[in-house]
Amino acid sequence: MLADETVATPGTGQLRADVLAKRVPLPFERRSCGDGTKGERRYDWALAEVTWPGGDQDGPRRGFVHLLLVRRSISDPSKSAYFAVHARTGTPITEIIRVMGLRWSIEDRFETAKSDCGLAHYEVRTWDAWHRHIILAMTALAFLTITATRTDTGGEPPPPAPAGEDEEPEMPEKGAVTGSPAS
Repeated sequence: MLADETVATPGTGQLRADVLAKRVPLPFERRSCGDGTKGERRYDWALAEVTWPGGDQDGPRRGFVHLLLVRRSISDPSKSAYFAVHARTGTPITEIIRVMGLRWSIEDRFETAKSDCGLAHYEVRTWDAWHRHIILAMTALAFLTITATRTDTGGEPPPPAPAGEDEEPEMPEKGAVTGSPAS
């Protein structure tokens, strides 16, 4: 969401998202949204219940709320990001933050699909052809991901199989007599 997008609250009327975050005293909580390449991604987070001008006049569906989620940098509090949230009423902020943290892993998967599976290398003219290309690229990514997780042992050799489970039954050589001779 852009900082200059307009939101409204009952007490303030319509304001830009960044202006609302500065004017309204929001209770910020320091939480992690997941692990990143350099460790935990910790930010200050705040929620404000808002309405989106120009949206549905009746507001969100029954049992849901529209929220403005503000993420503020710990090292530089002047840097903030704003997210539009449509969630069930009563959803805890920890769950909303956890879901927002999934964004990075999803973007990483799309980058991998673009570079390794040709997701962005299409020259099609119809929706059907585009759809087939995307499905094929994402299926290839799923195959590569599953194969990598099954073969990744973390640098250690796989544990030996228990005796007797993975061994082939002994087959007699061709022409060999088995069992006891008939009398």
